[in-house]
Amino acid sequence: MVEALSGGAGDDVLRGMEIIPADILDADRPLNRLTEEHLLRTGGLTGLLRPAGGADYALRFMANPLAPVPVGVSNLLLGGSGSDLIEGNGTADFIDGDAYLRVQLEYSVTGERFDSGRDLEARVFSGEINPGDINIVREVVTDPDQAGAIDTAVFALPRGDVEIVDLGNGYVEVWPGDDPEDRPTVLHNIEVIQFNDCTVTGTEGGVPDVRQRRARRADRSPTEGQELTAEAVFDEDLVTTPTDVSFSWEISPDDDDWAPSVTADEEAGLVSTFTPGVDDVGFLRVVVTFLDDDGQPRSIVSESVGPVEAAP
Repeated sequence: MVEALSGGAGDDVLRGMEIIPADILDADRPLNRLTEEHLLRTGGLTGLLRPAGGADYALRFMANPLAPVPVGVSNLLLGGSGSDLIEGNGTADFIDGDAYLRVQLEYSVTGERFDSGRDLEARVFSGEINPGDINIVREVVTDPDQAGAIDTAVFALPRGDVEIVDLGNGYVEVWPGDDPEDRPTVLHNIEVIQFNDCTVTGTEGGVPDVRQRRARRADRSPTEGQELTAEAVFDEDLVTTPTDVSFSWEISPDDDDWAPSVTADEEAGLVSTFTPGVDDVGFLRVVVTFLDDDGQPRSIVSESVGPVEAAP
């Protein structure tokens, strides 16, 4: 039950789960940790998380009684081929923009691999293949042809609040804030790191490559039952033809831990309206995703408003 998500061959938008230890029952804690047996069950995962000459990035997911009490639950997020937009939302996440989970069926007698049960259905029904000789094979793999793909890791923090450390061999650490309890997220095969005030390329964070402006709201003190409007505003010198623009309204009880509102639907276009209901207690913000002029997926997050006031 480790929090993990894998993309595929397309341009994926992946968002991890924001979970703290208090959200998990004591009896369930062992179920949310990997063991060595679990790690070896998926081919290629050990090599990704334990690179030769590098640190042991698997520890953040492992059952370890000697480890300090975690401040959050780590996400393992794999983008796959294509240009992906990946947001961890946890603490000490591991994000790889190119690797993905491949699951196949293997006929153990010949070693043949199949992507679907339909590919060997006829041979099973004819008696050629004994179903007992079919195994499930799980592997973390990377397609060799990634030319032109740009994978973006998203952080809901300003650039000035984080430290970016180049670990070598394509691995990068992003340290959030000055809190000694905070732990870094590790990035691998990521071309762009996007913060809530700019995006940077590479590991040094040189000149910000700002591709968007902001999501603008109509009201900063919303009331239950009041219709709100959000508009995506782009600088035409930077983005002239944004496509696949989509809005997602999010709610937070403390202006920190965010989740999509259960009463709002994702909307497409440059303007979105939303009416907070009785379940939308707390603060509101808008997350806008889109493709820029180069066809790369981007995401911008508005400033929060609220808390939502009860209707008079």
